[in-house]
Amino acid sequence: MGGQECPRYVVLACREKYATFKNEERNPMDILLSMAETNSWSPEDITILSTLPEEDYYEMLKKTKGLDVQRVIAVVVQLHHYPKSWGYPRATPETRAAQTPSPPRVT
Repeated sequence: MGGQECPRYVVLACREKYATFKNEERNPMDILLSMAETNSWSPEDITILSTLPEEDYYEMLKKTKGLDVQRVIAVVVQLHHYPKSWGYPRATPETRAAQTPSPPRVT
């Protein structure tokens, strides 16, 4: 555009739209179902799922119905065997413990 600046309303609209992308949190169950359907995932998917405590997986599975139960379990089992050498984080007892808040100390 030869040195012309974008109109202010365009800049503001772009910033507003970008803010929705940045703050968008994905539902772990949606991620699992998408992985089951497409047999593909992104590093972000693995990062999100690897930070979930076991209790969250338990609650998600309790709410899952029909064929989705088998599909989600298959993905979770696949994630458990996901090679650490591929460079993605993997949930371990240590990472789960680090995410679990300590109970308050009684003095």
